[in-house]
Amino acid sequence: MASHRPGRPDPLGRTVEALRLMRQGKSLTAAAQQARTTLRTVRKYAGEALNHLDGRYVADPTDRLRRVMRVLTPRGLEAVPIHRSGTASRLAQYWAAVDRYLKTGDAARLQRFRGRSFRAQKRTYPFLTDLPLLERLAAAGEVRFEDLYEHTN
Repeated sequence: MASHRPGRPDPLGRTVEALRLMRQGKSLTAAAQQARTTLRTVRKYAGEALNHLDGRYVADPTDRLRRVMRVLTPRGLEAVPIHRSGTASRLAQYWAAVDRYLKTGDAARLQRFRGRSFRAQKRTYPFLTDLPLLERLAAAGEVRFEDLYEHTN
């Protein structure tokens, strides 16, 4: 897979966004436009996750596209290749729960991640739910929400 160039859109990231939008009911055309990419790019990167039914493209409910995502560990952020859309989705929900806690002090959404983990790269990554640790990592600048995906240059 080619890496994207600085200042240029990340084609795989845009494709993943288009797939997410398609799973919410948007057409391929509308999803590609909203994700700021092209139909050709989406078909190129997500071909295995698309089905052509009755003249319309439909996204599979899950996919195995490689996404390099930011994972919070006790040592800080790590860029980890994620190959399952379900794992990527859980990781995004976790980050949303962390964001809510750090902004509001409400840790309720973090409860569902307590004692849970996910596997990637033959390694188990626990979801961090220790509130003082999350606060320390945030204070050290290790918790950033601008983008969950790591972009390679």
